Amino acid sequence: MGQGRIVIIGAGPAGLGAAWRLRALGYENFQLYEASDRPGGLCASFTDKEGFTWDQGVHVIAAAGKDFLEFIHRNCPQAGLLPRHRKALVWAFGRWIPYPFQNHIYTFPPGQALESVLGVLKARVASPHENISLQGRIMKAFGEGLGRQFLLPFNRKIWCYPLDQLEADEIMPRVSLLSLGEVFLQICARRAKNDWGLNARFFYPKEHGIGSIFRELAGPLSSKIRYSAEVVGIDTAAKKVFLQDSRSDSYDFLINTMPLDRLLEISGARGAGGKEGSFRYTSLKAVGIGLRLPCAHPWHWAYFSQPKLPFFRVSPVNNFSSRSVPEADTYSAFLCELSYAQGNAPQDGRVADDVIAGLQECGLISSQDRGKVVSVFVKDIPYAYPLAVLGGRPALSGAHRRLESLGIYSRGRFGGWRYAIGNMDDCFRQGQEIAGRLVTGEPETTWRI
Repeated sequence: MGQGRIVIIGAGPAGLGAAWRLRALGYENFQLYEASDRPGGLCASFTDKEGFTWDQGVHVIAAAGKDFLEFIHRNCPQAGLLPRHRKALVWAFGRWIPYPFQNHIYTFPPGQALESVLGVLKARVASPHENISLQGRIMKAFGEGLGRQFLLPFNRKIWCYPLDQLEADEIMPRVSLLSLGEVFLQICARRAKNDWGLNARFFYPKEHGIGSIFRELAGPLSSKIRYSAEVVGIDTAAKKVFLQDSRSDSYDFLINTMPLDRLLEISGARGAGGKEGSFRYTSLKAVGIGLRLPCAHPWHWAYFSQPKLPFFRVSPVNNFSSRSVPEADTYSAFLCELSYAQGNAPQDGRVADDVIAGLQECGLISSQDRGKVVSVFVKDIPYAYPLAVLGGRPALSGAHRRLESLGIYSRGRFGGWRYAIGNMDDCFRQGQEIAGRLVTGEPETTWRI
């Protein structure tokens, strides 16, 4: 490619991955612009005045992603990564069920267990065709029992979008599937394999939240990163980006990690994306509740499908790192995640009260504990999960082809608009690989449409 100038938009995992790879290749003709005041993107962390550290939802370094884990161990020595063996639960039937829910039918009440097994049997013989929607695939794989009891209401709650209009292939790889043999084995042996999933074993920084690793990664690149520098316009003909402060910069190649729909809008390339409805997403409120109360819950996170409870996931942050709270022997905290459909955000003034009431409803705190709340953190995350709408793949492919013809390469969870390859380590690899492709011509292996 020569020494053409590369501009990177966003200092999240993908943007920092690109910058690190350029630096490793000895390529210094680049500049990174970050709209916020810190690196990390969705993985940035915040410490409030009471001394509680909050992430923007559950973000961990999965042990299964060995290349990324080794990279962090090698380049972030201050992180002091703590090994953890995941303990996750599901609140159902008025009791705690081990996660994954469908792997633990033997712990259900007898009536619900029978309904689940019969539902799986009926589903496997009822429909010979392959379902492409998320709802159809859930029903085909698990049947009416498991679907009704947890899987369908939970997915409606987290995605806030009709399940019969979402692609199954984008989500189902993250769902534990069972053979009939495995169903009967867990019933007969009354045990299950609990280490399913990429994050069955994970690592977490000893202090300052998951964002600490991205602050450490950004440190050696400080001369190449400008913070509070939002890109608000792109002239694709002149190959210039325009910042909120009226400054501009020229590029030969642009690596973007901002949301793809926003990129299409500010670059005047929306026509490349096809119908606007193809770019749908789910938003999130991350709500932290800090208490002057020792942590009484020995698990990492729990899932909730009940419509009356505002959150879909709750995490006692002490169990990630004891330094996430001011004093571990005295304080504890819950990080609660609430999904909402785009443009339909709940009011911040009420959301904390609703969360506290929900924690009491499912027994995580008592009525007396409400008076021990000493910290409340509310973070709105407009772009949390990109959705793959049925029939939207051609529009997505067309948008990327058009942008690449203009020298713009959009990667990362929302830059690429791919939830299936939107984990932290996936995004970091995407950044590294597109940088390598631009400089050396090597092919990308993580990114795909």
